[in-house]
Amino acid sequence: MKNVIFSITVMLLPFLSISQYVVDFEAFQFPSNQNFWNGADETGGFTLSGASFNNSYNAAWMSWSGFAVSSEVDVTTAGWGNQYSCFAGSGAAGSSKFAVWYANGEITFSVPTQVMSMAVTTTTYAALSMRDGDAYAKQFGSIYNADGEEDGTDGKDWFRLTITGMDADNEPTGSIDFYLADFRSDDSLEHFILDVWSTLDLTSLGTVQKLVFELQSSDVGQWGMNTPGYFALDNLTFYQSSASLNQNDETSYMVYPNPAQNFVNIKQNQGEEFSLTLFDAAGNLIQNHSEAATHLLDLSALPNGVYFIQMATQNSVKTERIVVTR
Repeated sequence: MKNVIFSITVMLLPFLSISQYVVDFEAFQFPSNQNFWNGADETGGFTLSGASFNNSYNAAWMSWSGFAVSSEVDVTTAGWGNQYSCFAGSGAAGSSKFAVWYANGEITFSVPTQVMSMAVTTTTYAALSMRDGDAYAKQFGSIYNADGEEDGTDGKDWFRLTITGMDADNEPTGSIDFYLADFRSDDSLEHFILDVWSTLDLTSLGTVQKLVFELQSSDVGQWGMNTPGYFALDNLTFYQSSASLNQNDETSYMVYPNPAQNFVNIKQNQGEEFSLTLFDAAGNLIQNHSEAATHLLDLSALPNGVYFIQMATQNSVKTERIVVTR
């Protein structure tokens, strides 16, 4: 019987091919004589390494929303005419290109995806507006709005990015908040407008089909947020498997605890025997176990991170993601 089980496991292993992708925008081609792409070709967006970035372009107003791609790094010119520059002075890690988000950009993945990280920073348009104020937006740290009236903030201003993961059913998997500018502290030395790239850990969002973004500011008026609603992003890193991480079949399992520390239990709810294979996030085989109705995996020797458990009967294969954290 063991020989038969081994043969089945070997045949199933190729179905789980896990690959890492990093979207850094460096290969993106700009139109001639331009340092940016804003969707003026009306293609509706672009796809890189299985991640799709939406774009909506209005030819009548020569305006766009969603995502643009840029290499502009002017950190001194204020105003809407400089909306494609990032305030960090380059792409992440000194690269030349990055993406710019405005209004309603979403990143959609072709298959369920484990997102790992993403670098973000402010755009020059938003940063200089917050630093100096303009005709529409206040100077951060001031008790007055752009019209010179007290706005009730007491100068404790902030500009926050929220990233939300959405699963295949368009249900939230989790959210992460990150401040692109923060003047809330009583200690003025802690006030900042982000002028470097900061890498955000996205692993808590789990397995997603889409990432959605929202910007909020302490500076709001009659028509909504006064702070220019832009941010820059780069080096989106994620893992994808050729096997769905949430396959819909009649075989169900209990995998607990998850997140795990030193051990994880796996039980087939119908009491059917199954083989089990553990992979790391790069797709490397870590453990391989023959058929049983329950399995107890010793994870004590593994570093913190994301792993994938493939559970296989003679009729089905299911993959679950686990997180090891201590």
